[in-house]
Amino acid sequence: MINISYQPDPDTLRASQGWGRCMLTIEQRAFWHDGTAQTAAPLLWTWVDLLDHLGRYWLDIHTEADWTHDRMASAMREGKDFWALAEEDWANMPAQVADKEEDQLLQFIRPRNLAHALQGLNLPALYCYRQGTDMLICPEGKPPLHIKCHNFAQMLEKLGDQIDQGIGQTTHSRAQDAQRNWRNRNLKTKNCDKPRSLLGRAQNNRDLTPINCAIAHDQQPQQSAGQGVNHEAR
Repeated sequence: MINISYQPDPDTLRASQGWGRCMLTIEQRAFWHDGTAQTAAPLLWTWVDLLDHLGRYWLDIHTEADWTHDRMASAMREGKDFWALAEEDWANMPAQVADKEEDQLLQFIRPRNLAHALQGLNLPALYCYRQGTDMLICPEGKPPLHIKCHNFAQMLEKLGDQIDQGIGQTTHSRAQDAQRNWRNRNLKTKNCDKPRSLLGRAQNNRDLTPINCAIAHDQQPQQSAGQGVNHEAR
């Protein structure tokens, strides 16, 4: 099960800049959090960049796409360290070819790695790959999870709406841009039910009640994942 809890900052000014507390757990264990695994607490940060990422890349996240490199697709699907395999291949290629393949791979995975959205934080990667009617979630260093696409979309929409409403009527330009991208996201994804708005978007009805959205994953035979590497943070 994946669970995301979020609460906007109680200070109105900070909330208008996207500040809030958020924690993501997987199988009841903290994955994105403050403190240690034993003292995990919601992470205080500004979530404007995550809202912007969700709005900007909504279609990419929810659309099934061809794997950029077939030889690494298996490692990606199993949650293994595909970067290590890629770098082994690139070491035996001309630099120009290797650079081109790396750019192609980054263009494929960056929209699908929710951790990439959080500028200034070095959180473990959380890759999301659409496969048919399922979403394959690959948390860095953990076994992958299979979740129904529409359930995952509803969870992200609930989180995005709460961040948006927490920001409210802001004069902060970065927050305004993020709100605009979120509200104009393209919801027409292939073979996936259009997510329903779970919180509504009426700006005159700012329900700042903390959310706690959770979805259970489908039971699938799983292979133990190797320790992942956040390539972009190195």
